[in-house]
Amino acid sequence: MKITSLNLQCGMQSAKLLRYLASMAIVTDIFCFQEVAGGYRYKLQYQQDHFIKNNFLDIDLFEEISKVLSKTHFGLLSKSYFDNKKSNYVGNALFIKKNYTIKKYREIYMGDNFLIIDISEKDHTQVRYTAQAVEVNGVLTVVNTHMLKEGVNNKLAEKYFKVIKKEIKSVSSPILLTGDFNVDKSHKFINKYFSDYNSLNEEFNIKNTLNPSQHILFKKDATHKGLSVDQFLVKRLCSPVKMKVEKVSVSDHYPITCIISKNE
Repeated sequence: MKITSLNLQCGMQSAKLLRYLASMAIVTDIFCFQEVAGGYRYKLQYQQDHFIKNNFLDIDLFEEISKVLSKTHFGLLSKSYFDNKKSNYVGNALFIKKNYTIKKYREIYMGDNFLIIDISEKDHTQVRYTAQAVEVNGVLTVVNTHMLKEGVNNKLAEKYFKVIKKEIKSVSSPILLTGDFNVDKSHKFINKYFSDYNSLNEEFNIKNTLNPSQHILFKKDATHKGLSVDQFLVKRLCSPVKMKVEKVSVSDHYPITCIISKNE
Protein backbone atom coordinates (compact mmCIF):
# COMPACT_ATOMS: atom_id res chain seq x y z
CA MET A 1 0.00 0.00 0.00
CA LYS A 2 1.41 3.37 -1.04
CA ILE A 3 0.30 6.49 0.83
CA THR A 4 1.23 10.04 -0.20
CA SER A 5 0.88 13.15 1.97
CA LEU A 6 1.11 16.67 0.54
CA ASN A 7 0.24 20.22 1.55
CA LEU A 8 -1.26 21.64 -1.67
CA GLN A 9 -0.48 25.31 -0.95
CA CYS A 10 -4.15 26.08 -1.74
CA GLY A 11 -3.55 25.21 -5.39
CA MET A 12 -1.07 27.98 -6.13
CA GLN A 13 0.48 25.65 -8.72
CA SER A 14 -2.76 23.88 -9.63
CA ALA A 15 -1.94 23.06 -13.27
CA LYS A 16 1.36 21.36 -12.42
CA LEU A 17 -0.22 19.76 -9.37
CA LEU A 18 -3.09 18.17 -11.29
CA ARG A 19 -0.73 16.77 -13.92
CA TYR A 20 1.44 15.25 -11.20
CA LEU A 21 -1.54 13.65 -9.44
CA ALA A 22 -2.77 12.17 -12.72
CA SER A 23 0.64 10.56 -13.24
CA MET A 24 0.62 9.09 -9.70
CA ALA A 25 -2.98 7.84 -9.60
CA ILE A 26 -2.31 4.23 -10.62
CA VAL A 27 0.55 3.66 -8.18
CA THR A 28 -0.88 5.52 -5.15
CA ASP A 29 -3.50 3.91 -2.90
CA ILE A 30 -4.24 6.81 -0.55
CA PHE A 31 -3.59 10.54 -0.98
CA CYS A 32 -3.65 12.70 2.17
CA PHE A 33 -3.92 16.38 1.29
CA GLN A 34 -3.78 19.54 3.38
CA GLU A 35 -4.67 23.10 2.28
CA VAL A 36 -7.28 21.98 -0.22
CA ALA A 37 -9.05 25.22 -1.14
CA GLY A 38 -11.92 26.44 -3.27
CA GLY A 39 -14.76 28.82 -3.77
CA TYR A 40 -15.70 31.51 -6.26
CA ARG A 41 -12.70 33.83 -6.69
CA TYR A 42 -11.22 32.64 -3.45
CA LYS A 43 -8.89 35.41 -2.29
CA LEU A 44 -5.52 33.99 -1.28
CA GLN A 45 -4.62 36.18 1.64
CA TYR A 46 -3.17 34.76 4.85
CA GLN A 47 -1.88 36.14 8.06
CA GLN A 48 1.81 36.57 8.77
CA ASP A 49 4.30 34.99 6.39
CA HIS A 50 1.58 33.38 4.28
CA PHE A 51 0.14 36.71 3.17
CA ILE A 52 -0.13 36.87 -0.62
CA LYS A 53 -1.57 40.16 -1.87
CA ASN A 54 -4.13 40.27 -4.70
CA ASN A 55 -3.94 36.61 -5.66
CA PHE A 56 -7.06 34.70 -6.69
CA LEU A 57 -7.98 31.09 -7.20
CA ASP A 58 -10.98 30.60 -9.46
CA ILE A 59 -11.22 26.82 -9.11
CA ASP A 60 -12.51 24.42 -6.51
CA LEU A 61 -9.40 22.34 -5.91
CA PHE A 62 -11.28 19.36 -4.44
CA GLU A 63 -13.55 19.20 -7.48
CA GLU A 64 -10.61 19.44 -9.89
CA ILE A 65 -8.68 16.70 -8.12
CA SER A 66 -11.83 14.57 -8.05
CA LYS A 67 -12.05 14.84 -11.83
CA VAL A 68 -8.41 13.85 -12.30
CA LEU A 69 -8.71 10.85 -9.96
CA SER A 70 -12.31 9.89 -10.80
CA LYS A 71 -11.45 6.55 -12.45
CA THR A 72 -9.31 5.27 -9.59
CA HIS A 73 -10.15 7.05 -6.32
CA PHE A 74 -13.02 8.50 -4.31
CA GLY A 75 -12.59 11.63 -2.21
CA LEU A 76 -13.48 12.70 1.34
CA LEU A 77 -13.29 16.43 2.10
CA SER A 78 -13.17 18.07 5.52
CA LYS A 79 -13.86 21.81 5.15
CA SER A 80 -12.87 24.77 7.24
CA TYR A 81 -14.56 27.98 6.13
CA PHE A 82 -12.90 31.31 5.37
CA ASP A 83 -16.02 33.48 5.50
CA ASN A 84 -19.39 33.60 7.21
CA LYS A 85 -21.25 32.77 3.99
CA LYS A 86 -19.29 29.51 3.73
CA SER A 87 -18.70 30.09 0.01
CA ASN A 88 -14.92 29.80 0.29
CA TYR A 89 -13.05 27.08 2.13
CA VAL A 90 -9.74 25.49 2.98
CA GLY A 91 -9.40 22.04 4.49
CA ASN A 92 -8.07 18.49 4.31
CA ALA A 93 -8.94 15.75 1.85
CA LEU A 94 -8.42 12.02 1.51
CA PHE A 95 -8.51 10.25 -1.85
CA ILE A 96 -8.71 6.47 -1.51
CA LYS A 97 -8.59 3.82 -4.24
CA LYS A 98 -11.99 2.43 -5.06
CA ASN A 99 -10.98 -1.17 -4.38
CA TYR A 100 -10.53 -0.39 -0.68
CA THR A 101 -13.33 -0.74 1.86
CA ILE A 102 -14.00 2.04 4.35
CA LYS A 103 -15.15 0.64 7.69
CA LYS A 104 -15.19 3.92 9.63
CA TYR A 105 -14.73 7.59 8.72
CA ARG A 106 -14.98 10.64 10.94
CA GLU A 107 -13.85 14.21 11.23
CA ILE A 108 -12.06 15.23 14.40
CA TYR A 109 -12.82 18.77 15.52
CA MET A 110 -9.64 20.24 17.00
CA GLY A 111 -10.47 23.89 17.62
CA ASP A 112 -10.95 27.33 16.09
CA ASN A 113 -8.58 30.05 14.96
CA PHE A 114 -9.01 33.55 13.62
CA LEU A 115 -7.57 34.39 10.20
CA ILE A 116 -7.25 37.76 8.52
CA ILE A 117 -9.00 37.56 5.16
CA ASP A 118 -8.61 41.15 3.98
CA ILE A 119 -5.66 42.99 5.52
CA SER A 120 -6.85 46.41 4.35
CA GLU A 121 -10.29 46.03 5.94
CA LYS A 122 -9.08 44.10 8.99
CA ASP A 123 -11.74 41.49 8.29
CA HIS A 124 -11.35 38.55 10.69
CA THR A 125 -13.19 35.27 10.44
CA GLN A 126 -13.25 32.15 12.57
CA VAL A 127 -12.03 28.89 11.06
CA ARG A 128 -12.75 25.36 12.29
CA TYR A 129 -9.71 23.08 12.32
CA THR A 130 -10.45 19.41 11.72
CA ALA A 131 -8.54 16.21 11.09
CA GLN A 132 -9.73 13.11 9.25
CA ALA A 133 -9.60 9.52 10.50
CA VAL A 134 -10.47 6.61 8.22
CA GLU A 135 -10.24 2.87 8.81
CA VAL A 136 -9.25 1.13 5.58
CA ASN A 137 -10.13 -2.53 4.94
CA GLY A 138 -10.68 -2.91 8.67
CA VAL A 139 -6.94 -3.26 9.31
CA LEU A 140 -5.37 0.22 9.14
CA THR A 141 -6.49 3.63 10.41
CA VAL A 142 -5.11 6.61 8.50
CA VAL A 143 -5.29 10.02 10.20
CA ASN A 144 -4.79 13.13 8.05
CA THR A 145 -4.20 16.43 9.83
CA HIS A 146 -2.88 19.96 9.45
CA MET A 147 -1.62 21.43 12.70
CA LEU A 148 -1.59 25.12 13.54
CA LYS A 149 1.79 26.85 13.35
CA GLU A 150 3.12 27.22 16.88
CA GLY A 151 4.06 30.90 16.55
CA VAL A 152 0.47 31.91 15.68
CA ASN A 153 -0.94 30.75 19.02
CA ASN A 154 1.25 28.41 21.07
CA LYS A 155 -1.46 27.24 23.48
CA LEU A 156 -3.89 26.51 20.66
CA ALA A 157 -1.19 24.77 18.63
CA GLU A 158 -0.49 22.42 21.52
CA LYS A 159 -4.22 21.87 22.07
CA TYR A 160 -4.54 20.39 18.57
CA PHE A 161 -1.90 17.77 19.37
CA LYS A 162 -3.68 16.96 22.61
CA VAL A 163 -7.07 16.58 20.90
CA ILE A 164 -5.71 14.28 18.18
CA LYS A 165 -4.01 12.11 20.80
CA LYS A 166 -7.22 11.83 22.83
CA GLU A 167 -9.49 11.16 19.86
CA ILE A 168 -7.44 8.27 18.44
CA LYS A 169 -6.44 6.77 21.80
CA SER A 170 -9.14 4.08 21.58
CA VAL A 171 -8.23 2.96 18.06
CA SER A 172 -7.06 -0.67 18.23
CA SER A 173 -5.94 -1.15 14.64
CA PRO A 174 -2.50 -0.09 13.35
CA ILE A 175 -2.40 3.71 12.95
CA LEU A 176 -0.64 5.90 10.42
CA LEU A 177 -0.78 9.57 11.40
CA THR A 178 0.32 11.99 8.71
CA GLY A 179 0.00 15.58 7.48
CA ASP A 180 1.58 18.99 7.82
CA PHE A 181 2.46 19.29 11.53
CA ASN A 182 4.08 22.72 11.13
CA VAL A 183 6.80 21.57 13.54
CA ASP A 184 9.97 19.58 13.00
CA LYS A 185 10.17 15.84 13.75
CA SER A 186 12.01 16.44 17.06
CA HIS A 187 9.61 19.09 18.38
CA LYS A 188 8.45 18.96 22.01
CA PHE A 189 4.77 18.55 21.00
CA ILE A 190 5.54 15.34 19.08
CA ASN A 191 7.71 14.02 21.89
CA LYS A 192 5.07 14.88 24.51
CA TYR A 193 1.96 13.51 22.83
CA PHE A 194 3.24 10.86 20.43
CA SER A 195 6.25 9.35 22.18
CA ASP A 196 4.56 5.92 21.83
CA TYR A 197 4.54 6.32 18.03
CA ASN A 198 7.42 5.48 15.72
CA SER A 199 8.56 8.46 13.65
CA LEU A 200 9.34 7.39 10.10
CA ASN A 201 10.90 10.82 9.57
CA GLU A 202 13.45 9.85 12.23
CA GLU A 203 13.84 6.27 11.03
CA PHE A 204 14.51 7.31 7.43
CA ASN A 205 16.48 10.42 8.39
CA ILE A 206 14.14 12.84 6.60
CA LYS A 207 15.65 16.27 7.29
CA ASN A 208 13.53 18.47 5.00
CA THR A 209 10.07 18.20 3.42
CA LEU A 210 9.79 21.81 2.19
CA ASN A 211 10.35 22.96 -1.39
CA PRO A 212 13.30 25.42 -1.41
CA SER A 213 12.17 27.03 -4.67
CA GLN A 214 8.71 27.89 -3.29
CA HIS A 215 8.54 27.99 0.49
CA ILE A 216 8.69 31.34 2.30
CA LEU A 217 11.23 29.94 4.76
CA PHE A 218 13.91 29.80 2.06
CA LYS A 219 12.92 33.17 0.63
CA LYS A 220 13.60 34.71 4.03
CA ASP A 221 16.88 32.82 4.44
CA ALA A 222 18.47 31.28 1.35
CA THR A 223 20.95 29.37 3.52
CA HIS A 224 18.25 27.61 5.58
CA LYS A 225 18.59 23.82 5.59
CA GLY A 226 14.86 23.20 5.82
CA LEU A 227 12.54 21.43 8.25
CA SER A 228 10.95 18.00 8.41
CA VAL A 229 7.41 19.25 9.13
CA ASP A 230 5.39 16.76 7.07
CA GLN A 231 5.23 13.72 9.31
CA PHE A 232 4.56 10.02 9.18
CA LEU A 233 3.99 8.66 12.70
CA VAL A 234 3.01 5.00 13.06
CA LYS A 235 1.81 2.74 15.83
CA ARG A 236 1.39 -1.05 15.79
CA LEU A 237 2.66 -1.08 12.22
CA CYS A 238 5.03 -4.05 12.13
CA SER A 239 5.38 -4.71 8.40
CA PRO A 240 8.33 -3.47 6.31
CA VAL A 241 7.98 0.24 5.63
CA LYS A 242 9.64 2.57 3.14
CA MET A 243 9.47 6.35 3.13
CA LYS A 244 10.65 8.88 0.57
CA VAL A 245 10.49 12.59 -0.14
CA GLU A 246 9.49 13.12 -3.80
CA LYS A 247 11.40 16.18 -4.96
CA VAL A 248 8.84 17.50 -7.44
CA SER A 249 7.84 21.17 -7.47
CA VAL A 250 4.02 21.25 -7.35
CA SER A 251 3.64 23.11 -4.03
CA ASP A 252 5.74 24.81 -1.37
CA HIS A 253 5.99 21.37 0.27
CA TYR A 254 7.31 18.18 -1.31
CA PRO A 255 5.09 15.09 -1.54
CA ILE A 256 6.16 12.43 0.95
CA THR A 257 5.35 8.77 0.33
CA CYS A 258 5.12 5.77 2.60
CA ILE A 259 4.90 2.14 1.44
CA ILE A 260 3.64 -0.56 3.78
CA SER A 261 2.93 -4.25 3.35
CA LYS A 262 -0.39 -5.24 1.78
CA ASN A 263 -0.95 -7.44 4.83
CA GLU A 264 -1.66 -4.38 6.96
